[in-house]
Amino acid sequence: EQVQGITQDLVKVRKELTDATGYLPSYDQRQYESQLNSIEGNLEELRAASAPKAKFSFRRKATKASTPTTTPNAIAPTPSFTSTEVPPTAVTAGLSIASRSYTYLTAAELGNVQATDLTISDLDHCILNLVTPVGRSFSAIHVRNITHCVLLLGQVNGSVLLHDLRRCVLVLSCHQFRMHTSKDTDVYLSIPSNPVIEHCSGIRFSPFPKSLPNLTESSAWVRESKHLFVQDFSQIKPTSSPNWSELPPERVIQQWPVQPEALTALELFLPPVQP
Repeated sequence: EQVQGITQDLVKVRKELTDATGYLPSYDQRQYESQLNSIEGNLEELRAASAPKAKFSFRRKATKASTPTTTPNAIAPTPSFTSTEVPPTAVTAGLSIASRSYTYLTAAELGNVQATDLTISDLDHCILNLVTPVGRSFSAIHVRNITHCVLLLGQVNGSVLLHDLRRCVLVLSCHQFRMHTSKDTDVYLSIPSNPVIEHCSGIRFSPFPKSLPNLTESSAWVRESKHLFVQDFSQIKPTSSPNWSELPPERVIQQWPVQPEALTALELFLPPVQP
């Protein structure tokens, strides 16, 4: 029963790891996969070792039973892996900016706490500036439920996962970009891989603006951006997706809202209202 219970737990962990691959950095994926494979290997050895024990007498079986009884405790990697196998838990325990309206936000909101992940959620009519005066970079950023906002995220060393954005402007460079259930948003992006959108509409892409401070132009993946090689997972037909386009040059922002007083002119930076 203990072996069966551990097996069921591993199945759940495997599914959660698969679901998380969209926003986990490649290095973390390999680490979690390696740990999970090791645990599954130990479980197979335990199952094989315990199978022939039914051939022994009751007396000798009772003597041997103590070995498999303690073995599940010996493969405690299952509970220890459980503490790390669900990246969203680690993210919510990290830094976050949430539930703000009509506010100019900067990296000062995060204090001096160092973390690799950042969660941004439930912002309305805000400007978030993580670029100036001192930029903060993260390995992963998760964004959810943002409306009428400008997010100057700067350089992200790993992945960015976004859900439920409405009429926003994003400025970022990252290694992996995935956007879901969003609309009417302009994305100024530098990326070495193909951006992915799903269940989105009115998304416009433009290169990361060189006029914005703290851009590390020395990075090769910044110079060779694939921001226009967008994959739309909602578009099953072998035709161009109607859900995204290149931002017209006349709509590209020239002066960025890097000062608090820019909040009063927020409407000038946002994409036009779509019917």
